Amino acid sequence: MPHTHEITGEQYYECDICGFDYKESETIIDSAGFRVCLEKCYNSPAIVIPRSIISSFQPTDISNCVLWVRANDITGLADGDKISTWSDKSGNNNNLTQATEDYQPLFKTDIWNGKSVVRFDGVDDYLWDTFTLSQPEHIFIIAKLLTDLSGNDTIIDGSGSNKMRITALDNIIALYATTTFNTTFLADFNGRFHLWQGYFSGDSSYCAEDNLSKETGSLGTTGASGITLGMRGDRNNNGLANIDIAEVVIYSAEVIGDDLTNLLYYLNKEYHLWYPVYNGDYL
Repeated sequence: MPHTHEITGEQYYECDICGFDYKESETIIDSAGFRVCLEKCYNSPAIVIPRSIISSFQPTDISNCVLWVRANDITGLADGDKISTWSDKSGNNNNLTQATEDYQPLFKTDIWNGKSVVRFDGVDDYLWDTFTLSQPEHIFIIAKLLTDLSGNDTIIDGSGSNKMRITALDNIIALYATTTFNTTFLADFNGRFHLWQGYFSGDSSYCAEDNLSKETGSLGTTGASGITLGMRGDRNNNGLANIDIAEVVIYSAEVIGDDLTNLLYYLNKEYHLWYPVYNGDYL
């Protein structure tokens, strides 16, 4: 349905793919009945997704999901309230918690594409849980660094010392396991949210940002033994991060093929991370 611009009084339509507003003449109705903007999304080559999964897909549709937390599903809290528990949606009850009120991050609403986030202050906030989690492990995290505190800011870590970690090192993202940062890539810290993924599997490890090519490398074989957000897994106020996190999905196996395509589409659709794909009857 069109809506009226508050100032100009003109009618605008939302693109069903990217979600941005356009005049009717700047959109087209495709053969599947979707209204698509001509500027970016119509016949744009990229990920091709069958229409059948557009509204129904969830990360738990992929097997081996061990953790799924999404800030937009947090209930019972108002903007700015502290979070003691971030409930796991994977069905494994791996809830991330923080019993000490002073260390609890904040629930923030309508931060990116209308979605809520969990905000860590970079001072002492963190959430964590201990559970069985060893390599291989595939992490997908939607986040935005608010401040570069130390050039060694922990995006996500395991539970304990020297575990499996994704860290922001100045202008790169790095994977860590055991004793060495061995898989790194240049990252775009441009004031917006990104998908950062890390696959931990010894010599076959890799990391990537958004839908860009992955960078491969060799890591140690240490397991995660759980998850810590906001600081390093030893929880001794090291590697603190001032970061907004919107969603985290973790699998105990590599996500590949159609499963990866579907997951990337879902995350991009939810958070408008990069230009989506469009091709005829497929999204």
